[in-house]
Amino acid sequence: MTAEALIETRGVTRRFGGFTALKDVSVGIRPGVLTSIMSVNRVFNHFGHRFVWDHATFAEYLAQIGFVDIVRAEFGDALVDDLTVYPEYAVIFRADPRAPRKQETYRYDEDGFGSPSTSGTRDPQLPPVDLAAVDMAKVAGLVAGAATSLGLSEIDTIYAIIRSTETGPEVSVHANNELGESGHLSANPDGTFRAVYPFDPGS
Repeated sequence: MTAEALIETRGVTRRFGGFTALKDVSVGIRPGVLTSIMSVNRVFNHFGHRFVWDHATFAEYLAQIGFVDIVRAEFGDALVDDLTVYPEYAVIFRADPRAPRKQETYRYDEDGFGSPSTSGTRDPQLPPVDLAAVDMAKVAGLVAGAATSLGLSEIDTIYAIIRSTETGPEVSVHANNELGESGHLSANPDGTFRAVYPFDPGS
């Protein structure tokens, strides 16, 4: 590192599960130089050495690491009642194997699956979603393009839900911001749109 650097970091490695985002990265910030260190959907903030995740990153991460195979390895199948994907983690809702009318919840983040918790009851007659039939890359694309699809000037809160419904598996994306704008959309497991409900400035 140059001695002129006002701020510097050395040997930074950052992993998200099995995905290595940075490996042994060293950076120096010199005085008078406007510096931004970015990659697709990630921003490295040298103040405190942390990552600021954008709204598509974790959905993309799940697609990149083969999340369906991870679920199958963990549970023996890829069946879920609901998979909700937030910007930094995901939550799976599955039938309790000991009681089909009860539901268990599992959080998944960069450290893997957490311990299960009971989330309530479920309809055992409603077939679960097989995540193997869901195009996770297309789900990530729906999340990444939500601001445009929903007519939002910016996004502060967003999440995607993959769930079983009476008409079959459905993907939905919900987003809003602090300006009072909000919207949501629904899609098929292959990423094709079912319906879009964009922000209406006149409402």
